[in-house]
Amino acid sequence: MKSFWNVFLKMTNIHVLKDPKMLIICLANVCSMIGYYTPYLFTTKLAYQLGISEYRAVFLISVIDGQMFTDNGCAAKAMDTLEDRP
Repeated sequence: MKSFWNVFLKMTNIHVLKDPKMLIICLANVCSMIGYYTPYLFTTKLAYQLGISEYRAVFLISVIDGQMFTDNGCAAKAMDTLEDRP
């Protein structure tokens, strides 16, 4: 296990975080990931509290994921279409 940490510390450069710009970028990424995963954590609990059955509350996660997939797919297709125009 010690060799793993030796290799890990050689591969990562923690000193990069001393640069304020890089620290801001890292903190922004952490906030972004928290915002991305928060709906998945609390949707079922809120729906169950609002009186929706447990089965349908869990189904909402699939709906959210499908909506995100569709939006990302539509946005990518629209950008491809716009890029192909002269």
